[in-house]
Amino acid sequence: ENKENSNHNDSFDKKEAKDDVEIKIKTRKPLVKLDASKLIDDEKGIRELYNMVKYSLNISQDKGYEHSNLKRLMLLYQNWHASLLPSYKFDFFVERLRALGKEPRVAQTMSDLRNLHKGVVDRKDGDEEKRDEEIVDHDDQFAEYL
Repeated sequence: ENKENSNHNDSFDKKEAKDDVEIKIKTRKPLVKLDASKLIDDEKGIRELYNMVKYSLNISQDKGYEHSNLKRLMLLYQNWHASLLPSYKFDFFVERLRALGKEPRVAQTMSDLRNLHKGVVDRKDGDEEKRDEEIVDHDDQFAEYL
């Protein structure tokens, strides 16, 4: 019986020793996810990409410039990707865009932008000064790459 008691005390001492040690819990940064709300965001989403393409991309209509036009377009997409979600690899980012393009809110935003481009609807923000500032910012930002 005495031996049984000593074994019980030993195991109890080990438990107490474990309780004295501080347990550090590591908190992880929440993963940033690409979802429809992030994609239709006015500041960094599809509308921002539209503005970047409209005001910053200089496409040559001349024959023989197809390669440089494609290079500029891909660079613009990569810069948009880096501003929206730099933690994603570009290939994965493109896959997510394809999947999200089928969601109703994203499809509606794309439709609105197509209509805007055709001149069917007015620009939502309507602030000419803001648009002019955006043009200057984008031109300065991408000029070094082109």
